[in-house]
Amino acid sequence: SQPVKSTINHMQEKINVILDKSLLNPDADQKEHARIFEEVANTIKDDINIIQDVIKALFEPLNTDKNASITSEVVHHVYFAPLKQNIITLIRFTLKDVEKELGNRIKAGFEEGINFRLTECCKEAITKLHYLTTLHNPYDMLDCIVHIIKLLAATKFEQKHCTSVGADDLLPRLCQLVVSSSLPSICAEAAFMETFMPSTRALGEDGYAVTMLQSAIAHLANTPV
Repeated sequence: SQPVKSTINHMQEKINVILDKSLLNPDADQKEHARIFEEVANTIKDDINIIQDVIKALFEPLNTDKNASITSEVVHHVYFAPLKQNIITLIRFTLKDVEKELGNRIKAGFEEGINFRLTECCKEAITKLHYLTTLHNPYDMLDCIVHIIKLLAATKFEQKHCTSVGADDLLPRLCQLVVSSSLPSICAEAAFMETFMPSTRALGEDGYAVTMLQSAIAHLANTPV
C-alpha cells in the first residue's frame, strides 16, 4: 500500500544520509568507516523489522509462517534495491586491507597460470560468483552462494592455494574459486550477506555457505603470497 511504500522511501533516505558520512569522506580512518557501517546495519535491521510488523498488522492473512517468509523476501528486495551499491562501497572502505591482500593473491594466481587449469564446473562457479555481485536482495544472494557451493562440491580442484586449512575439501576449492574469480571485492559481498542474512536463513546451508566463503577469504588474506 502507499503508506508502506512511503515509509520505506523515508527509511531509505535516512540510510543514504548515514552512508554519505563515509561516501563523501573515503579517506577517513577505516575504524570510522566501520563505525558508520555498524550504524547503517543496525538501522537497516530495525527498519526491516518495523516494515514487516506493519505489513502483518495491516494484512492479517500474511501473518503466517509461510507468508511471513514471502513477505520478508519482498521487503528485502524492495528495501535494498537503491541502497546495496553504496553499502558495498562502504564495506569496501572498511575492508580495504583485506581487499588489497586478496588482490595480491589473485595477481599471484594469474602469474602462475592458474586459469589454464580450470574445469568447466569451476568456470561456471566463477560466472555465478560474478553474477552474485549484481544481486541486491540478500535472499537471492544466499541462493546464489549455496548454488556455487553445490557446484564446487561436485568437481575437483587443484588445492595449492589452501592446502593447510584442514581436511574439508570444500575450503581449498573455495580458495581456488576466489583466486580465479579476479574479484577481490568479493570480501565486501560476503560481509554484506553475513550482516543482512535473515535469521531464518542463518542456520542450515545458507549460513554454512557464507561461513565457508568468509573462511576462504580470511585464509587467503592472511597467507603470504
